[in-house]
Amino acid sequence: MKKKIAKRKNIDFTAIDLSMEHVKEIKVSYTYLKQLIAELMNQKHEEQEEKAKKTVKKIKELSDRMDDRKKAEQISKFVDSIFNNDVKAKSYPVRQDDIDELLERYANTSMREDILTYKRKWGLVDIPDSQKVNAIIYNHVQGADDLNIDGDLDAIIREASLVYKTDAEDKEIKSLAKIKYRRKLRETMNKFADDITKKY
Repeated sequence: MKKKIAKRKNIDFTAIDLSMEHVKEIKVSYTYLKQLIAELMNQKHEEQEEKAKKTVKKIKELSDRMDDRKKAEQISKFVDSIFNNDVKAKSYPVRQDDIDELLERYANTSMREDILTYKRKWGLVDIPDSQKVNAIIYNHVQGADDLNIDGDLDAIIREASLVYKTDAEDKEIKSLAKIKYRRKLRETMNKFADDITKKY
């Protein structure tokens, strides 16, 4: 076999190493992860900080092995927020069955906060079509040119270009000429919508 490979690749067959490495595939149980997250929430509620630190470490190790990277990132951020006391349950003790709903609510809240931050930066909060910004981002398909299907993006840009000098929170954006602002907003809106779709 070494000689065949050496002939095909035109190299010295003694330089070829055919040793194999055994790679053990580890499937991560999402059910077990949810159980650990419930334990973490209960530990934080009961102020068991040392146990909580160990549980966070265990969750992060498992989520790092997940095939679904989007879900793994969401879990990692959710766990950080729990540990930092930014996420609380409505009632305790938290059960494993509660985690999907809590995680979904956290992801939705985080997404809305990210969109609001973007809108503030670009001066889109108080425009008449402010809610259309959310709608076109929610309905966006990653990589698709679908933000302006019904002319919504054009309307948003037109409205925003009238108020960005006063409403945008970013000083650089405020200082842009109107034509440059309109072009940059269109570019960043597409990238931002892709980023949101990837993240959530």
